[in-house]
Amino acid sequence: MTSIASQLPKRTVFPVLDGLRAVAALSVFGHHIYQQFSEQWPNRYLESVMGHLGPWGVSVFFVLSGFCIHWARLMDENRGIAFQRKAYAIRRFYRIYPAFFFCVILSFVLGKFYSSHLLPQAASNSVFAHLSLLSSFFAEHRVAVNNVLWSVVVECHFYLLYAAFWRRFDGPRKTMRILALAWLISILTFGISFSILPTGPNRVVLQNIFLASWWVWCLGALLAEWIHQGKSLKVSQRHGRMVWMTCLLLSLLIGLLPHPIDLQARRFLLPLLVAGFLYFLLQDERQDKFRIPFLMSLGAMSYSLYLFHPLAIWLGLYVEAEETWPAIGIMLLAGVAMAAAGYRWIEMPFVALGKRALSR
Repeated sequence: MTSIASQLPKRTVFPVLDGLRAVAALSVFGHHIYQQFSEQWPNRYLESVMGHLGPWGVSVFFVLSGFCIHWARLMDENRGIAFQRKAYAIRRFYRIYPAFFFCVILSFVLGKFYSSHLLPQAASNSVFAHLSLLSSFFAEHRVAVNNVLWSVVVECHFYLLYAAFWRRFDGPRKTMRILALAWLISILTFGISFSILPTGPNRVVLQNIFLASWWVWCLGALLAEWIHQGKSLKVSQRHGRMVWMTCLLLSLLIGLLPHPIDLQARRFLLPLLVAGFLYFLLQDERQDKFRIPFLMSLGAMSYSLYLFHPLAIWLGLYVEAEETWPAIGIMLLAGVAMAAAGYRWIEMPFVALGKRALSR
């Protein structure tokens, strides 16, 4: 028992991740707010930075998702709980789908009355494509209804892939192999998109399906394996802190690279920098000092904030379309309010319902 206990990770939870989720959600929120008013602030550097915050936040979410899903399984195995596909599917469904369903329907209805860049007028078959998790495969549906839901659909595909290949995520070596395979599939996907499809929406669709970014999710799973196994680079706490701060800074500075170098850097370098940042942050003994109460609370609601922030932007434009700063104020307040409402009235009740379903 002493031998087994010595192999267990020192931490079973990482509260700092809630704050990181909040930062990622706010980054995407700020990116989309800036899009509404970019013509009023014609600054090349501001445009580069704010335009990069959206992809940065999505990369953080993908890496975090792979880490958290696999880490939860590793913690269950430490407690002697075997992985079961049915239980996994129930937990993921009740955690993700109800709020997603409500957001799709509400976005569709609001877009019919007053469309915006993020809530376009959409056909009813786009609603079906989203609810069936097929929208990311079609150019006419991918960003219809609600412009940000494409990434939620892709993440659901990641969950399905994990359920199908969970035995392959068993130890750092096997996880590294499946990560390498996912990376090769990503390269092949981009190669096909450039060589076969002309510039346009169909190429964008192929470059954003789950095959192109599954490796980013697998990267998070590998981090979970490394930290669980206690694999740490031989650096001091001080140097480790410098490394994760450097990775964070470099991941943000990618937005200043010239086009199209910045685009390729986001695809293949940004996830690695995010993973490096996360890896060293979670081994920093002072990580709990970065727990800011507001961000921790917002992090718990980050999924609803991500889903409903286009509706908050829609409301700000609808109520105050002429004055910039009052409109932004309305957007921010409405975004936090909608996130709190979605978390309390949709997410948590259905999570409780899912627990009851598991207990039966």
